[in-house]
Amino acid sequence: MRGYKRIEGFPYVQGVGVIKVTRLNGDEYWLNPHMIETMESTPDTTVTLITGKKLVVKEDPETVMEQIISYRQKLGLLSNER
Repeated sequence: MRGYKRIEGFPYVQGVGVIKVTRLNGDEYWLNPHMIETMESTPDTTVTLITGKKLVVKEDPETVMEQIISYRQKLGLLSNER
């Protein structure tokens, strides 16, 4: 696809990759990790985006962080993170 970058394990997205999270109703949601401002567990995981929008997801904050680290490693941004 022209203008799109393919990252193994991630869908085609203009210039960036995304991570998959699951809403409480079971719907999958593709999220740009660069848009995440904060995450908290109250007890459900609430992700706040830099736009102010809040998403409540099934994954715990540690799982979301692991996905973000994996995504960034695949981009070569954090090759030393484990």
